[in-house]
Amino acid sequence: METKTKAATTSPRGPSRAEWAECMAKVQQGDKEAFAVIFRHFTQG
Repeated sequence: METKTKAATTSPRGPSRAEWAECMAKVQQGDKEAFAVIFRHFTQG
């Protein structure tokens, strides 16, 4: 399970773990643009 998660976060087409953390922090602060970026990333498949 852990290796799968690691591979997903380090995949070249996805954001890095640090970028995720930054985006999530912005979302928690109410940043709608950051949320839209994450939402698009998930809905692209």
